Amino acid sequence: MSHGLFDAAVNEVLRALRGIDPEQLQNAVAMIRRAPRVYLAGCGRSGYMMRAFTMRLMHMGLSACFVGDTCTPAARAGDLLVVGSGSGETGSLKCCAASAKALGMELLALTGKPGSTLGRMADALVVIPSGTPGKRPDGSLVLPSDARPEENSVLVMGSVAEISLLICTDALVSLLMEELGVSPDEMARRHANLE
Repeated sequence: MSHGLFDAAVNEVLRALRGIDPEQLQNAVAMIRRAPRVYLAGCGRSGYMMRAFTMRLMHMGLSACFVGDTCTPAARAGDLLVVGSGSGETGSLKCCAASAKALGMELLALTGKPGSTLGRMADALVVIPSGTPGKRPDGSLVLPSDARPEENSVLVMGSVAEISLLICTDALVSLLMEELGVSPDEMARRHANLE
């Protein structure tokens, strides 16, 4: 196998990450810092990335939980919902966001589609321009290669978006650690120890 495949994949992810507006990252940090509780949500592979983000926020000592877990407490006005959705059109996340807005929560969307339903509902965005698959009215995916054949990815479906989401949220963790004065040692002390 050629390392050229790895190089191409890394370059695609790097291109997406370099397209993120640093001001949007700083705004996301400010929203997370001021929230009494942070609720996170995502579906599919994006959901796994958001679960990883939830874990790191907990390691920093923040009150953070993943929507849908049986131990997730009731949300209140002033809390923050952070959704990760490449398309911004995932049905269950749109319902969750609508419920959050009705409760008076703030909504931060990490998405590749700022004009999507979630993008329009959000109080703030972090746009990850990664050639994320969109959705047709019938729910089927429109892949980046369908829309722009010249931009075929070496990674399948929404992989660039999902990998970029993970790195973006890890960057947010680094920014939060610096602003909150949280050390890696302090975070390590909060790591699970019953495994």
